[in-house]
Amino acid sequence: MLAAGKATRMKGKPKPILKVGGTEIIRRTVNLLKNYVDEFIFVVHMKEVEDFVKKLDVKKKVIRNEYPEKGNGYSFLLALDHVDGEFILTMADHVYSQEFVERAVKLRGLVVDRNPKYVDVNEATKVKVDGEKLVDCGKNLASFDGVDTGFFVLRKNDISLTNLPSEELSLCDVMKSSRIPVSYLDGLFWMDVDTEEELKAANRLIVKESVKKTGDGFVSRYFNRKISTWISSKLVNRIEPMTATIFSFFIGILSALTALFSPLIGGIVYQISSILDGVDGELARASMKQSAFGGYIDSILDRIVDFLFIFAIAVVSGEFLWGMLAAFTTTMVSYSTEKYKAEFKRSPFDKIRLLNKVPGKRDERIFAAMVFCLLGFLKELLIFLTLLSIFRVSATIYLVKRSESP
Repeated sequence: MLAAGKATRMKGKPKPILKVGGTEIIRRTVNLLKNYVDEFIFVVHMKEVEDFVKKLDVKKKVIRNEYPEKGNGYSFLLALDHVDGEFILTMADHVYSQEFVERAVKLRGLVVDRNPKYVDVNEATKVKVDGEKLVDCGKNLASFDGVDTGFFVLRKNDISLTNLPSEELSLCDVMKSSRIPVSYLDGLFWMDVDTEEELKAANRLIVKESVKKTGDGFVSRYFNRKISTWISSKLVNRIEPMTATIFSFFIGILSALTALFSPLIGGIVYQISSILDGVDGELARASMKQSAFGGYIDSILDRIVDFLFIFAIAVVSGEFLWGMLAAFTTTMVSYSTEKYKAEFKRSPFDKIRLLNKVPGKRDERIFAAMVFCLLGFLKELLIFLTLLSIFRVSATIYLVKRSESP
């Protein structure tokens, strides 16, 4: 990992240890790569970066580059003597998604993106390819075949040290002189973070990329997530996921208490708690701090909030029978999916895609609760939640049986 820059465009702030998505850039890349490599080699210049990487809990070598003005190609050559066989080369100021890394490590040579969605192509390093070999690279190429992602999977014998400049040496000089192999990986999330603006954009985009791909209901997909991801992008470097979980829980409790005096306002606060309920998961995935315990606690707290809100509506409306039925059936919605995870060791939303389209998920129920409360239809709300949840559970059982039966 090349981390020997002087951070001139960041006003002296060491880019590798700036946080993106709640985690330092270099730590994020280390976490993504540690299952694929035996040892990390860091080439550093700034003392702050050197001190940081020395504390990382991985097998490593730290090489100090005393002459960063000689270019990143010179930094690479300092590390080359310490590798043997196949190795991965990355830049310490690049941010990659987990999906990008999982696919890139299986490729060969320089990983090139022909459809870069997250970088300014005008500022990116372009590459020219002949067959499957790199023949030219640079920011000012008029004709090019893709963009350099800063991620390489190479063998030591790929590198030729002949005909290299004797003064400043860029990595591009080394790679085009060696005519290294090229592979393509298009359209996935990666960014080169060089400026304050790019740092802000990376924080925003890594949160959006961290939204779970399955399991959201219609309301979350098209409304809640638009707000929660904005909130998460502002908080991701400031608070821990568990803090967001607890805050969302207390807003949910507040919605139930408020509903005892004003179901209309209580319904609105309940919907706000639903939006905030997405923040903890977004923070956890963005910062790579997901934990089974965090998901476990979040699920329990959600059930408490839902029960208390339904109980409040039952008290205000006097419809205790329908309140009991609504509380029981909505809990069964969660139980039917969690029990599937326990028995089959995977998410039902990944295995049974149709289940993502069946109405009755929590975000949809809460949004409906707000609408019914705004209209003053409290008994009708409890009846609706009961019938919708029965439908959802029945559909889940049917789809699981169809999918898992031999």
